[in-house]
Amino acid sequence: MTHYTGSVPDSERARHWRDEAACREVDPDAFFSENTTIVNEARKVCVSCPVQQQCADYALKHGEWWGTWGGMTQTQLRAQRGQRRAGRHAA
Repeated sequence: MTHYTGSVPDSERARHWRDEAACREVDPDAFFSENTTIVNEARKVCVSCPVQQQCADYALKHGEWWGTWGGMTQTQLRAQRGQRRAGRHAA
């Protein structure tokens, strides 16, 4: 069995929320730093991002624990994940 591993041309590919992300034009290292100043700069990009909520939802759904996602720090992601779990158990 042969699997095609080439890329799909943009004209044939379905749009994804990541295609609209403001961070596409920013160094990805800025979103995966331990330096508070750099993290805060990365979060400023998220403020005006049109897909900020989709990014945060993705991180929470897929258990992303490292980096800045949807404008949230690692600490905020963990807290949000805990709140969601607590909400499911209370229901």
